[in-house]
Amino acid sequence: MPIQNATVHLFSVGTTGYGSAPTLLSGTTTLADGTFSFGLFTCSPANTLVYISAVHGTSTGSGVNSGLSMLAMLGPCNQINNPLDITVNEVTTAASTYAMSQFMGTAGPSQIGSPFAKTVGITNSSLLVKNLVDVNAGAAPGSALPSGATAPSSEINTLANIIAPCVTSLDTSGHASAACEELFCDATPGGVFSTTCNVTPTITDTLGAMLSIARNPASNISTLFNLAVANSPFSPSFVSAPNDWTVALNYVGGGLAGEPFFIAIDSLGDPWITNFQNADVAKLSPTGVALTGPGGITGGGISSPAGIGIDSSNNVWIANNTSSVTELDVKGNVLSGSGGFTGGGLGDGYGLAIDPQQNVWVTAGAKVAKLCGSVTANCPMSFTTGEPISPSGGFTGGGLTVGLGMSTDASSSAWIANSGPTADSPGAVCKFDLNGNALSGSGFTAPDLTSPVTYTIIDPAGRAWTTAIGSSSVTELSNSGTLISSFTGGGISNSESLASDSANNIWVTNEEAPVGSISELNSVGAAVSPSGGFMGGGLDDPIGIAIDQSGNVWVANVNNSSVTQFVGAAAPTKAPLNGPAGAP
Repeated sequence: MPIQNATVHLFSVGTTGYGSAPTLLSGTTTLADGTFSFGLFTCSPANTLVYISAVHGTSTGSGVNSGLSMLAMLGPCNQINNPLDITVNEVTTAASTYAMSQFMGTAGPSQIGSPFAKTVGITNSSLLVKNLVDVNAGAAPGSALPSGATAPSSEINTLANIIAPCVTSLDTSGHASAACEELFCDATPGGVFSTTCNVTPTITDTLGAMLSIARNPASNISTLFNLAVANSPFSPSFVSAPNDWTVALNYVGGGLAGEPFFIAIDSLGDPWITNFQNADVAKLSPTGVALTGPGGITGGGISSPAGIGIDSSNNVWIANNTSSVTELDVKGNVLSGSGGFTGGGLGDGYGLAIDPQQNVWVTAGAKVAKLCGSVTANCPMSFTTGEPISPSGGFTGGGLTVGLGMSTDASSSAWIANSGPTADSPGAVCKFDLNGNALSGSGFTAPDLTSPVTYTIIDPAGRAWTTAIGSSSVTELSNSGTLISSFTGGGISNSESLASDSANNIWVTNEEAPVGSISELNSVGAAVSPSGGFMGGGLDDPIGIAIDQSGNVWVANVNNSSVTQFVGAAAPTKAPLNGPAGAP
């Protein structure tokens, strides 16, 4: 339905911080048929990110709707397609808000910005909008959606339908309409609306409501869905309430076949994925475009690859089950010779991590190997890249018997999930300092660390978080290995691996039937995800998980040879990850 007399602004994104004030490029007002046009404007530089904000206006041409606020992220100014035919509506608002949610100001959601020196995340997010929505047609999905990919178009339309009753309403007696008041209440976590709201919402417009839904996807799920049922101008849409309000895309191709396993993100935001059974590595763009051919990257000794890490030079390191490690450059060219790097105790490689000194750690059964990385100044004198720092038998001790997923901390110590030699063995976490000395005695243990213990990561506060498939909990240890607590809920069950974002939120992959889920815990271990975890996006036996500079959560699905991208769900996190998570 056309919106008349709306104030429409063309902005370039802010550059002084997250959610910082944008720069006004042009402004206008919509006509009776809802159309608008801008006067001449200049984008400097030409690739400046731009977006359109539309506020107030009404569908009747009279009265006031103070709750109307809509958005269309256009992306780089010099990449706008058909600039004379752009739609701003509820669908563009939903898609743009989810993709840009980590860069929007809570006090003023129409303020979108990022620190000037940190443009990778916000640029990639602006391009991701084009997968979700066609801003020319104002319809989902977007024209840039890669071949074979699946977009959540029915969910985007449902989200658009949730705010539609407010968009087409009018203020009453100087206050927001009943439709808007109900939306603002239901979009507030804990809000319950009958004739009034049980809380005092801080949300004042439809854009703020959409941002709150995106940032609280487990809140008021059925209640919000019922708003969409009452007014459904956009279709196809959901016929029943979803599990949650996360928005996720699913990607295939580029060698994603034969058990996609672990994921690492490079400095450009490109995810790299090992394919265990297919003996290759796949690379996607930040928007899911396959950057490798249908067979992925092979050669260089890649064989049943599992662990993967990327160093500060964007070189990619891969742990193979053939007692070798393969190194690739950012274009996928092999740097480690035909058979990869060997020695130093390398065996059936599984976990791989790169420490802040850029050296490479690899788990191999009852030992851990350490190789000189790309910064040879941090290696023993005269060592070259790929040369073993650990002895021929590797570093041992610390309770290490079957090492699996691992991470490194800010001191370049290695933390390893230790499964134990048999299924009923107690699990543990093992720690080695940067010189390979075992610091964990006979292993750090806890009641819920039952075998197999699968993965350990270090959060920004230096605490270790560990998963165990046999336990429906995640265990947190102090930097000295002392048990802090074990956390349950949020869908945690048969957990495989985990990641931390820059805000200390912990993200966990769960293999629980029928297809699995991901869980989110906040910095104190409270479950953020619903009781079954976050679902959707083609999840099917998820294993590896990683978070990029945009706050997108990437998950590797073993059973359907795909990768799922949860859009803007986490706090933006630096990549490559060499040590604990941190801000980009």
